[in-house]
Amino acid sequence: MAAGGDALGSIPGRRAGMSGSGNGKSHGPLAGVRVLEFGQIAAGPFAGSLLADLGADVVKVENPAGGDGMRGWPPLSSADGGPVFSENFASVNRNKRSIAVDLKDAASLTQLKALAAVADVVLENFRPGVLGQLGLGYDALKALNRRIVYCSISGYGQRGPYAAKGAFDVTVQGMAGLRASPAKRVVRRSNAGSRSAISAPASTPPTQSRRR
Repeated sequence: MAAGGDALGSIPGRRAGMSGSGNGKSHGPLAGVRVLEFGQIAAGPFAGSLLADLGADVVKVENPAGGDGMRGWPPLSSADGGPVFSENFASVNRNKRSIAVDLKDAASLTQLKALAAVADVVLENFRPGVLGQLGLGYDALKALNRRIVYCSISGYGQRGPYAAKGAFDVTVQGMAGLRASPAKRVVRRSNAGSRSAISAPASTPPTQSRRR
């Protein structure tokens, strides 16, 4: 397990200066609160960034084989000739520290549990049940730390027929019908008198419901 201040083990693209809240000089209403974040892509990291903005010491746990998948998302930039980094990634991972951990390695899991034992908050957005299978679910960590606050984020909740499905913003928009653009039928008459029908976007906004 590699701990990171400005370096993150073997993960490429680590931008210097992205760690800030864990330097002992944090201020804000959450100063002194310790957060262990198992966040990836957007929802979990965004929630963690809000806690870090308020002064919490957020330690982000990443896959050693490349890190959070958002590290490669454009736009990609380089500051003062430094390593290339994702501005998308930086926008939701500011003010955090990072560690690279193989969650299937027994020794690393033991170290992670030691961190959870002294953390105030665990934040994760894996599919429901994944961390539980790895021994990092709420029940397992509560046994180590009775005061732990365990926050799980998922696309369709922790229970129900869609609970195990993955979700992105556009996926949920599609499931909810928000991406269904209403259309109206436009009839055009040619010079020969024949008619043809085409579909054209209606003036009704996509988020406005329409009775049929």
